Amino acid sequence: MTIFLPQNFLDYFRSMKIYFCIDILMTKPAGLFRYTKEIYSYLAKDHNIIPVSFFCDITNPRIIKTLKEAVPKIKLSDNNYVIYKIFNIKFNAVRFRTTLYNINNEYIKNKSSKIKFLREIFRILAKIEIFLCDKFCKFNIDKGSILFSPYHPIPSSFNGNGHITAQMLHDIIPLRLKHPYYVKHRNEFLPIVESACRADLVLTNSEFTKKDFLNYSKDVDPDKFKVTLLGNSLNHNFRTDSERIKNKYGIPTDKKYILCFYSEEPRKNFINVIEAWKNIICKNKNLEISLVAIGVIEEERAIYEKVKDDELLIESIIFTGFISEPDLPEIYHNCLFSIYPSLYEGFGLPVVESMSTKRFCLASNTTSIPELIGKDLPLVNPYSVNDITNQMELLISDNNLISSYNEVAYKNSKKFTWESTGKSTVKAFAYALNKKFMRQN
Repeated sequence: MTIFLPQNFLDYFRSMKIYFCIDILMTKPAGLFRYTKEIYSYLAKDHNIIPVSFFCDITNPRIIKTLKEAVPKIKLSDNNYVIYKIFNIKFNAVRFRTTLYNINNEYIKNKSSKIKFLREIFRILAKIEIFLCDKFCKFNIDKGSILFSPYHPIPSSFNGNGHITAQMLHDIIPLRLKHPYYVKHRNEFLPIVESACRADLVLTNSEFTKKDFLNYSKDVDPDKFKVTLLGNSLNHNFRTDSERIKNKYGIPTDKKYILCFYSEEPRKNFINVIEAWKNIICKNKNLEISLVAIGVIEEERAIYEKVKDDELLIESIIFTGFISEPDLPEIYHNCLFSIYPSLYEGFGLPVVESMSTKRFCLASNTTSIPELIGKDLPLVNPYSVNDITNQMELLISDNNLISSYNEVAYKNSKKFTWESTGKSTVKAFAYALNKKFMRQN
């Protein structure tokens, strides 16, 4: 659909307020954090951004410090903070909600029956408080502006006829996968789906996620969905101290390595990578190549137990633990290739990160991954250990093939920039504003 822009629309769009939910910036710097940080920074260059929170007291000095560490140029103000009104009286509901939340989580690991009982009382009180605030409190938002949440659900009381609500939807994994790991998160995830159904605009990070949601919620208007592919935050000015970085994470300096991604999440399919790797090293016990698994791992995890009890595996697999972001480009760039046979992805950031460092990623032929890889590179069946084994063996045996794939992968990665994501987001905002307001004039 073509966007109709009146002569004064662009000037209006630049000057209007964008209320931006910053709650995800209070979490660990993973994929969702990076997306939020990059989009906030891009929008703040040309637009009037007002940080808001659904859960945090952003007048608290500790919270302010955390936010400024995440986004140094973030603009925080008491005037912009108060988000609720009851009978036109300002009401700082978030402080009460945060207090209950902290008390509730403080005793999670305590086994005392008395503490468990108190925890349940606080949990119920917190739910009642949230329900009352969402029903009777009103968000003080200017008319003709945008309220954007990069992840968390927008409470129903924040919806209104005078402004646009925009919800980012990264995936609906807990609603699609039946594994107990995800089923337990269904109730936490449903509010995001409900928020997307209510919103004026829904952003998705891939065509697959858009189609997946529309198949799940068939009554939702497809015209309010816009795809904004994600970017890549890695600094590609590679250092020359790759040996030091290898030593830092226990990676042998005298061997080549294949990079994979450890996660306890079943959909990441790490177990099939291990099975394929075992097939390979059983055929060639003198293979001078290691498998490097990056990601946080705890010794009591079942997969790690399985690996450490197998002499061949434990000698050829290196678990690095968490890799700091400044070191990631070197870790990617020094591998032969990476492998990411995920069963289900809303986007698949490790695939893009690997390609952007000129390293081919052998990734799944499912869900969103083919959108990232492109048409000129092979994909792998993540459910087939034999296919994973065969394709890894082919790459290991042919350096020229790897080099040609690296070139194509790097070329394909160039479309995944935060600049492009930001521009797509701004176009989506303009589309939603025009659709809701300008066509009514």
